[in-house]
Amino acid sequence: MNSVVDQTVAPLGECGTISGGAGLPNPRTQGCCGSLRRAPEASPCSKLIKLGRKKRISQSVRLPQTQYMNIPVEPSILYFGAPVVLISTLNEDATLNVAPMSSAWWLGWNCMLGLGATGHTAHNLQREKECVLNLPSVAQVEAVNRLARTTGSKPVPPHKVAMGYRHEKDKIGIANLSTEPSALVRPDRLAECPVQLEAVLETSRPFGSRPDKDTTAIAFEVRVVRAHVNPSILLDGHENRVDPNKWRPLMMSFCRFYGLGEEVFPSTLAEIPESFYRPVAHMAR
Repeated sequence: MNSVVDQTVAPLGECGTISGGAGLPNPRTQGCCGSLRRAPEASPCSKLIKLGRKKRISQSVRLPQTQYMNIPVEPSILYFGAPVVLISTLNEDATLNVAPMSSAWWLGWNCMLGLGATGHTAHNLQREKECVLNLPSVAQVEAVNRLARTTGSKPVPPHKVAMGYRHEKDKIGIANLSTEPSALVRPDRLAECPVQLEAVLETSRPFGSRPDKDTTAIAFEVRVVRAHVNPSILLDGHENRVDPNKWRPLMMSFCRFYGLGEEVFPSTLAEIPESFYRPVAHMAR
């Protein structure tokens, strides 16, 4: 039998008894079935919990026991998870270039982008100083994957040749996507993406550069000047709020595609009115 708790999360043993809490077995010295064990050995049982508070979340979450004994490692990449972005920029001949990337994060209406210094997108953004950040949902994963090892650069840089990249001029055709005109910038938006953010370049600088190393990446700060979203992901009754339970962004973690799961716990930050976070420049909206 599952246990629904409001503020406290308690492990539930296979035998149906709850471990921890006042007057209950100490989980550091007893297993969840009441058997003695030595810390920090893991219990053979898994914790099965239901979470809830003002608005209860019905989905059960299974949390495996762990010993919390981290070890030093040196992964080749530190891509622990970020949303995928299809960034639209203009080539020198005014044709559209589209490239997938996932080194992006937002603060207010500004966004930081990490791009390879030798890539066509970085060159376009430095020259034209504007772009569109198209955010695909999980429904567009195949289109994103078709673009994954293509480049607008010709010739293809040697390091990309080694990774199997090929030059493609018609990125839209390869991805089987369609475009829509932007309102305030010249690059087109990608119609299939549920979120499209028109942006202008604020500043850029070499990223991770050292005097003894060549710069391999550039950090771009762009400012969003117009946001477009599909009405299907808006919060019911609100014209300017995205419903996170409807929005399913495509995510990348260690070069693999994933989608978001269900909400796992009520957030205290979500209790703050979203309008409190609106940048001063957008307060009138």
